[in-house]
Amino acid sequence: MVLLHGKASLYGGIFDFHDIVIIAHAVTGCLAACILVPAGILVARWCRGSPSWFKVHLALLLAGLVFIFACLGTAVIAVGSGGHGTQFSDKTTVDRDHHKLGLSVVLVMLVQAFIGLASRLTKPSDGISRRSFLRWFHIVAGVVTTALLYAAVYDGFYEWDITSDSGTLVPNGVRPVFWVLFSLAVVGYIAGWIFGKKDDGRAQGSRSCSPEEGVRDDKF
Repeated sequence: MVLLHGKASLYGGIFDFHDIVIIAHAVTGCLAACILVPAGILVARWCRGSPSWFKVHLALLLAGLVFIFACLGTAVIAVGSGGHGTQFSDKTTVDRDHHKLGLSVVLVMLVQAFIGLASRLTKPSDGISRRSFLRWFHIVAGVVTTALLYAAVYDGFYEWDITSDSGTLVPNGVRPVFWVLFSLAVVGYIAGWIFGKKDDGRAQGSRSCSPEEGVRDDKF
C-alpha cells in the first residue's frame, strides 16, 4: 500500500479505495444492464413455448436485481469515500444525472417486478382486461428499466473519466463493446416480437426455445 494524492492506494499505487469501489460498481452494473436483465427480457420474448421459460426469466431478473443493489451499494460507498458530494442534490457532486439514473433504475425495476408478479398471480377469472393491463404495464416498465440501465452505464463512462482519483480514462474498447451488446439486445427484442413465441405457444416463423411445441402458459 502506498499513498496516492495523499490517500491510501492499493495495487501498486494505480487505484485507491475510491477507484476500486467504482470498478466494482461498474462491473456489477454492466453485468446487470448488459447481460442479465436483457437476457431475462429476451427469454420472455423468445421462449414462451417452453414450460420453464418463466423460471429462467425470473432467475435472470432476480440475479440482475441482486447485482443492481450491489451496484447501488458500491456507488454510495464510492461517492462518500471520494469526497464528491452527496448522492443527488449537493452542488459539489460532479455528475448528479448518473446518480439519479441509478436511483430511477432501482425504483422502476422494483415497481415492474411487483406488477409482473401480480400479473402472474392474476387468474383468468379475475378478468381479462385486468390481467392484460398488468401484463402490459410490466412489459412497458421492463423496457423503461432496461433503457435507464443502458443510459446509466453509458453515462457512467463519463463519470469515471471525471471522478477517478487515478486520473485514468475508460479503455477505448469498452464503448464499442457496449454498443454491440446494446444493438444485439434491441435487435433480438424486436425480432422476438415478430418471430418469437406468442402466448398460445404458436411460433411466428421461428423455432421454440424448447422442443416441446404447443405448450400454453395460461397465467401470463
